[in-house]
Amino acid sequence: MALLDDIQTYLAAQGLVDGASGWKCSIGFIASCKNQIVALEYEPGKGPDTHEDENRLPTFRVMVRASPKKTAACLVKWQAVYDALQDGHAALTATAGVDGTYHMMQTDSSAPAQWEDDANRPHMSSVFKVVMAT
Repeated sequence: MALLDDIQTYLAAQGLVDGASGWKCSIGFIASCKNQIVALEYEPGKGPDTHEDENRLPTFRVMVRASPKKTAACLVKWQAVYDALQDGHAALTATAGVDGTYHMMQTDSSAPAQWEDDANRPHMSSVFKVVMAT
């Protein structure tokens, strides 16, 4: 089960990344030369919630970067991705085609961390936690 691959597939199926969306999606890094990109990367999670190890608790970060000085566009894309992922575990499971894999997907904050890089490109980021069956 590749969580980030499933999330990328899910976001593409929603029309939020890749294809005609105009927003690329990368896993594990965000290339310095790209604008309009959604990056997915793992964050330190928590250990299994039971002795049987049947549920894992991974976390992942979603970073959105827009073109220079396009803060409004960055916020619109971040909000669309947030809306698709927050409590989106059932739809993610259906898109991934693996029944019962994802039990919960939530973030602790309804607002993103926000900053600009040295090229004046806005970034917005949120960390999501997942309850995932093994």
